[in-house]
Amino acid sequence: MKKTLLLMFSILCVNTFSYVERNDQVGNRGLELIRESNINQNMGLSKESGSTQIIDVYGGNGKFAKTKGFMIGTTSNFVDYPNITAGVTVAYDKYKYKPDNNDYWGRDYDVNTYFSYKLNKNLFTVGFGYSQARQVAKRGYIGNLEYGRFLTGNTYLYAGVEGENRIYKGEGSENLRFANYKLGVLRQDTWKKLKFLNGVEVNMDNRKYDIEDRGRGNLTFLSRVSYYIYDDLLFDVQYRGTKNSKFYDSVVGVGFTHYF
Repeated sequence: MKKTLLLMFSILCVNTFSYVERNDQVGNRGLELIRESNINQNMGLSKESGSTQIIDVYGGNGKFAKTKGFMIGTTSNFVDYPNITAGVTVAYDKYKYKPDNNDYWGRDYDVNTYFSYKLNKNLFTVGFGYSQARQVAKRGYIGNLEYGRFLTGNTYLYAGVEGENRIYKGEGSENLRFANYKLGVLRQDTWKKLKFLNGVEVNMDNRKYDIEDRGRGNLTFLSRVSYYIYDDLLFDVQYRGTKNSKFYDSVVGVGFTHYF
């Protein structure tokens, strides 16, 4: 039954809209997966192997584009070193820029890997990612560093920095390099057959690379509600909002989480 549900959901992925300007959804979801896995350990929600698998689709429209896409991801502890967690996410997106007002769709392919080490109440995380766009000949390299501390077993405060280097091919193309600094808090609660994950983050770019369309600072918040279909399989509904001084973007998503 569980395998059938996951297969049906994978087929539906290609028909869902999302907004991933600057890959905010793609990168943040992987980091959240690492944080959530460690919170699950603290709360005794992890299964024997300490592994988590996700299938996500997320829908919405942004100021600049609308896209279609989905993501799969997994995290797991090292058997001999349970305080070390490794994770990987793979995402595929089709996007359409609104200002162009045409039927052209581009494509992005993203792979992100993460490693975390928990020492008492402290959590250290590093991440590496690669993004490639098919039609516009763009390649992106992403790096993440994060330090966080568990205020309680289910509440996590963190600060981090993400660096991205985009390389464009073609005459007149200008490469883009920037860093984004983050400060946020994440909390998870359970009630009967429901699990709640809520977070808020303030982040700021190190420079104004797009003065007309984007401010440097963002306020991002996340809310996810999960329902236990089985004790190791959950159905997730999530909402992510990003408030910039020049726009507001939102993402609504659904997915499955599997513990084993």
